[in-house]
Amino acid sequence: MLLHIIMAALGPIILGLAVGWLSGKYGFIKREYSQAFADFVVKIALPFALFLAAAQAPPSVLLNIDYLLALAVGLIASYIIGFVVGKLFFRHNKKDAAMQALSVSFPDMAYCGPPVLLATVGSSGLIAMVLGNLIYTIIIIPFTLLLISGRQQNNGILKSIGKAIAQPLVFLPILGGAISHIWR
Repeated sequence: MLLHIIMAALGPIILGLAVGWLSGKYGFIKREYSQAFADFVVKIALPFALFLAAAQAPPSVLLNIDYLLALAVGLIASYIIGFVVGKLFFRHNKKDAAMQALSVSFPDMAYCGPPVLLATVGSSGLIAMVLGNLIYTIIIIPFTLLLISGRQQNNGILKSIGKAIAQPLVFLPILGGAISHIWR
C-alpha cells in the first residue's frame, strides 16, 4: 500500500523528467522549444490547475485561519532557519543567505506538489499548494527581493507585491477563491 502511494506520487514526476530528458537527448523536441514548454506550464497550465482547485474548494477551507496561519508559520520558519544557517554556518553575505533561504524553504511545491499531494492526500492537497503559493509570493518573495536589493529601491516591497499579484500563478488562484466564495 505504501509503495503504491509513493509510486503514484513520484511516478508522474519521474516519468515527466525522463520523457523530457529523452526528448531533448534524441531531438524529439528542439532545444529552442523548451522555454516555450516551460512558459506554458508556469504561465498557463499550473495557474489554471490552481484556479480550478481554488474555485472548487469550499470557502470554509480557503478561509480556515488556523490552517493558513500554520502554513504561513511553517513556510516563514523554514525561510528564517535557512537564512540563519546561511549567515552563521556557511558565512554567506545577506544576499546569498536570502537566496539560500528562498531555495530551502519552498522547493518546487507549486511544480512537483500536484502529483505528490494528489496521490497522498487527494484534491484537498491542492488547497495547501494554493495557499502556500500565495503566502510565498505575497510575503516571502517580496521580502527576499527587499533583502537582495537593499535600500536601492524606494517602495521596493510594494512594487514586488504588485508584480507578484500580476502573475497568473497568483491572481488565478485568488480569482478561483473569490469565485468559490461567491458561488457557494
